Amino acid sequence: MSKFFKHINLPLFAIITLIVMLVGLLFSRAVLSITHIIWLFFALAFLKKNQIQFGKELFIWSIAPLFLFWLGALQSLNDLKSYDYLLSLSTYSVAAITIIAIADKSVCNKLMIAWLVICLASVCYPLFHFLMHIQETIDAFGRGQSMVTPMDTDHVRYSLFICSALPIIWKMSQWSKLRKIMLSCLVGVIVLFLSVRTGWVALLILTTVIVFTQTYKNVQSFLIQVAVIFAILGFAYFLFPTIQRKIDYSIYDWKNSKSTTYQSNYSDATRFAINKVSYNIIDKNPNVHVGWVNIPKAIEAEFSIQYSNVKPTYSWPFNQFLFWYIGAGWWGCMAFVVWLLFPVAIGIKQRNTMLVAWQLVVIASCFVESTLNFQYGIFLHAWVTAFLWKKDAA
Repeated sequence: MSKFFKHINLPLFAIITLIVMLVGLLFSRAVLSITHIIWLFFALAFLKKNQIQFGKELFIWSIAPLFLFWLGALQSLNDLKSYDYLLSLSTYSVAAITIIAIADKSVCNKLMIAWLVICLASVCYPLFHFLMHIQETIDAFGRGQSMVTPMDTDHVRYSLFICSALPIIWKMSQWSKLRKIMLSCLVGVIVLFLSVRTGWVALLILTTVIVFTQTYKNVQSFLIQVAVIFAILGFAYFLFPTIQRKIDYSIYDWKNSKSTTYQSNYSDATRFAINKVSYNIIDKNPNVHVGWVNIPKAIEAEFSIQYSNVKPTYSWPFNQFLFWYIGAGWWGCMAFVVWLLFPVAIGIKQRNTMLVAWQLVVIASCFVESTLNFQYGIFLHAWVTAFLWKKDAA
């Protein structure tokens, strides 16, 4: 296997594999999984001992989830369902080892450019659907639904995929500032158009970090850029009816989220109810650690008590920290938080603002979503973090 990889064109093979992987991300989980196997063989063929030493912090961080997993798996060792989560968590190791093995910064640059191209090109899918069904889509937003997107219509994770373009754009130190600003504006307009609130929050975090790091020494420049951003937001609100409908529905939805009855027809009300039930499980037993596969049973049992034998629409918390607390206990949740904050500490130490910004995006999403429960969220966190962990590309 090693001899096979030694005779191929490394940059070309890596770019093609990345493109196929991203196509799998958008349209086929099977292809996505297969490409990770290819990356693993690829990385093992090129990896050298000195490279592991050079990238040891990333390597240690990437294998940590494989150990943390067992804090919520030991409760049901014979249940194969929990091992699906282990397979998803292995994405961190594959992404990290691959990036460490690709020692050539120019190859990493090309991979990041390929990521940007696929990311921006993927917008054609929801845009075409919108243009073919304009009024239908606008009406759907008024009912709390979202735009049709790739990634099995997972609009939340898809919006994070689009937002991942921003830190990668600003990681490309060989690009001019004008090019970065223009591409960033394009990404911002796309995220606003998609009208996914998690995407909006991610965009706000990334934009704040980028603007501050670029202008903190020049107050006038900072104020000008902030004014331009607010102008774009105002223009986008009146230009895209999807934004108007999303905001109007969110206000209406939030008013119904405080109801004492289970409002399954409302997005925020559903999240509020399930997270409230999850908190009650912890409040009743602070030492709870039921294991990953038993989380749905625990939520359904408590839900029937809180809402008079009503079955919940979803069987997991819309909060990553509640998920880890119920599944792995308070000690497992604390270990998870330390692991999650580790790249932030590395980013601050290296003055790697884009690494810090991306971690803040993921952490923020973990408060309102179980972002790192499933394949798509883990994939985005793992690969973008691995790309950003290295020093600025030259």
